[in-house]
Amino acid sequence: MFLSRSILKISRKIIKILPKGRTAFINIILRIFGNNYGDEISINGLRFYINKINPVNRGLFFLGRYEEEETKIIKSIVGGGLRFRCRI
Repeated sequence: MFLSRSILKISRKIIKILPKGRTAFINIILRIFGNNYGDEISINGLRFYINKINPVNRGLFFLGRYEEEETKIIKSIVGGGLRFRCRI
């Protein structure tokens, strides 16, 4: 579990610099190392707990994208002082 989680963490960094083949890379990594993660990730000050990587949260995990427009609107309404914690 520790090794696969470490590989998935490294993959998150590699995927952002790949010019092409991101989907293929993600599919290969998930096929080899599985989709169990069981840890938190932080994106733009938001913390997300990812138990398993699934089609719904793949973009969040690998690309760091999660409803960008909606997040901007909420942050502008609420302000920067509050922290959100989402569990997926």
